[in-house]
Amino acid sequence: MSRLGARGPATLLVALALTGCAGFFSGRFPAPEDFEQHAREADYFELHWSYRRPGPAVLEAQGIIVNRFGPAMRTVTLELASFDRAGKPLHRRRVTPPGWLDRFDTLPFTIRLPLNGEEASFMLRVYRYDYLVVPDA
Repeated sequence: MSRLGARGPATLLVALALTGCAGFFSGRFPAPEDFEQHAREADYFELHWSYRRPGPAVLEAQGIIVNRFGPAMRTVTLELASFDRAGKPLHRRRVTPPGWLDRFDTLPFTIRLPLNGEEASFMLRVYRYDYLVVPDA
């Protein structure tokens, strides 16, 4: 029996399906070069993602977050926002991928954003993060 117990594998699969990340594991784990967009965020993180349109009124950002430079993080919350031509925010969605993020670890994420046809630009960013252990001052 695994460390997760008899329900471990089933629980893991349900958790992956609920977070929208199950598609990442249909083969190999994705690498940064698998994505079209790349950014360094909040001194610690690298974001790698691609946009797709699963429906006419939905934009989806699917990617990975990498903790390249920081200590272990309990949570990392990402935000995807849309803006009109004047720079006015239209929609925002946030997601906190399950699991903690140690240094050099990677977590997959998926964020879905509703569209109304007025969008001129999009921004993906680290909205918030919490240390697993508070570093010494």
